Amino acid sequence: MTRRSSPELIDLVNHLRAPLSISDPRQIKGTSEKDLYKILAYSSQVGCYILQNRRFQFINSHFLEYTGYTEDKMLKINPSSLILPEDRRKTAKNAIMMLKQERFSPYEFRIVTKDGQIKWIMETVMSITYKGKRAILGNSMDVTERKEASRRLEELEALESSILDAIPQAVVGLHERRINFANHAVKVIFGWHREELIGKSIKMIYRNAKEAEIIGDLFYSRLEHQRTFETEFPCLCKDGREILCRIKASRIGEKLREKRIVVTYEDITTEKKVQEDLERSRQELRNLSIHLQSVREEERTLVARKIHDELGQSLTALQMDLSWLSGRLPADSQIIRDKTRSMSDLVDATIESVHNITTDLRPSLLDDLGLPAAIEWQAAEFQKRFGIRCHAHIKCANNSIDKALATDIFRIFQEALTNIARHAKATVCKVNLTGNEKELCLDVTDNGIGITQWQVDDPQGTLPGCDGQRNRHHSMAGGRSPLLRNDRHAGTSPSLGRRGSRPQCQAVRNNGKGADSNQVKEKTDMIRILVADDHAVVRQGVIQILADVKDILVKDEAQNGAETLDKVLKYEYDVVLLDISMPGRSGLEVLTDIKAQRPKLAVLILSMHPEEQYAVRALRAGASGYLTKASAPQELIGAIRKVASGGKYVTASLAEKLADELEVNTGKLPHERLSDREHQVMLMLAGGKSVSDIASELCLSVKTISTYRTRVMEKMGLKKNAELTLYAVHNKLIN
Repeated sequence: MTRRSSPELIDLVNHLRAPLSISDPRQIKGTSEKDLYKILAYSSQVGCYILQNRRFQFINSHFLEYTGYTEDKMLKINPSSLILPEDRRKTAKNAIMMLKQERFSPYEFRIVTKDGQIKWIMETVMSITYKGKRAILGNSMDVTERKEASRRLEELEALESSILDAIPQAVVGLHERRINFANHAVKVIFGWHREELIGKSIKMIYRNAKEAEIIGDLFYSRLEHQRTFETEFPCLCKDGREILCRIKASRIGEKLREKRIVVTYEDITTEKKVQEDLERSRQELRNLSIHLQSVREEERTLVARKIHDELGQSLTALQMDLSWLSGRLPADSQIIRDKTRSMSDLVDATIESVHNITTDLRPSLLDDLGLPAAIEWQAAEFQKRFGIRCHAHIKCANNSIDKALATDIFRIFQEALTNIARHAKATVCKVNLTGNEKELCLDVTDNGIGITQWQVDDPQGTLPGCDGQRNRHHSMAGGRSPLLRNDRHAGTSPSLGRRGSRPQCQAVRNNGKGADSNQVKEKTDMIRILVADDHAVVRQGVIQILADVKDILVKDEAQNGAETLDKVLKYEYDVVLLDISMPGRSGLEVLTDIKAQRPKLAVLILSMHPEEQYAVRALRAGASGYLTKASAPQELIGAIRKVASGGKYVTASLAEKLADELEVNTGKLPHERLSDREHQVMLMLAGGKSVSDIASELCLSVKTISTYRTRVMEKMGLKKNAELTLYAVHNKLIN
């Protein structure tokens, strides 16, 4: 006889009929209790079983899948044997509490499957009547994957927390400008425990609400368009201390939709102070270096001027006296003549040495002709000395550059050329000097091996040879450093510029009327001379040489530019002997003014400076000729007569130099302009042979070889055999 279902079981099935796919309630009535439990057992979407007297009565397929046992086996085993031993007591307690309705939430425990695996089960139980006796209906679900995912999530969260706590910067998460997480460093930097900040406004770590709003707006506005944003901003610690922080904000996700961002705070207060102290020390060192450079430049200028004005002029006067004395020696006193000639040669060599020393200390061109002329001269000297083609392009008005600035730029240019010769392994360099009233730029480019970008950007200044350039440029450019550009295929390009107004140095010209129309020329057949030189001993030497010349009359003397111009405008002269270096206005400036007022008056430059430095510029400025003070008396007399008759006078050596300069402009290297014999002698000298050795090897006299050596040195612009050897090695003429 079939047992009818109890009302409780029918209610249970009615409650569960939707999940069990029982659509018609009439199906339940009249169904036996056993069949209804089968419906529950086999139609449930989760594991389902009926437990009675500590034995399974029904088990559905889902529960069998959890355990791995067959139904027959499950009906025979003790249910508690499935539970992991350490979970049995707790599981039994939870089941009893649920059966007594003291617990309503599912509980979890672990079971051991047939193959030894451990799985997590989530279960609920309820008391039922089965076959007239009390039983337990259990519903279970395999949550192993969820528990594993939860475990992994916990591990990731623990790892994330460890990583965050290991970061020395304070890390804060923000959502809608409120803090939702923080790492341990917030305690170190700000003094807040993370628990004190969670859920609080971001303004807690800023000095006031307004600044917090400003930085917050900055975060969200920037992170709308970029993933990260970095700035520096003052913050406030818990104890009221203000600190400066480097702040970096990053948005979470690709777009800033939920306004979730992560912000890191790094206390850079000490770092900034150290940087400021370091920069202050560097600035003090730069100022000291600038001061030392200035003092050194002043000393060099003073020493060069004293050597030129005192020793140089005395030697010139001595040379003139020797020339005068030589002309008065008896014809039969050959020994005295030879001795006088030897003394004259020694004086000439000493004058040349004096000139070299003064030029090395400070080139007179820089003071007399200005920066453009000095740049051109230095470029030519560099090409002659090292054989590296150096093309100078000058587009700069000389009167727009003050003296101090010109000195700094010229010294930087010299150092740049030195670096090219020592480090660049270049064959060509280009120099561009451009400027106007507001800007001045010097750019030196070579085709050498270049430098690394790290050396260019290195703030410690490890680039060889550039400390002096940086310090000089600091002194003239308000703290900016020279710009160094690097190209592995085009060498290195040091470039410097200065903007802003500079003192103007324009020549003041006399715009009054000249004396040509107001004065009558003296009726005399003699050539009337005005000797303009600031050294009395030189003036007396010239007067002494010209005293015995019948057609030349030294009519007047002048010791500076102003006196010279004044006498030219007042009196009549045929020739003015004009020195270049004089106090006040230079000789070239006076020359320009003379030609403006008395264009037909012949001006013969008589200077200690070598012809190659000043002659061409003097001739362009209107001079009728150019002689050095070391010239022979007869050459001076001939030059005076030549220019007085309306001609132009250049020495043979100057004419040769001008011809060589034309060859330079064709692109030839200095050694390519030598004759075959000169080239042969040059190679032997560069190889270390003495003049005597070369004379013996070539079967020529020592004097002839000395003459060849002199020509080689002049054509190549060199002074010493060591420079010749360096040139030959650089141009691969010798090994």
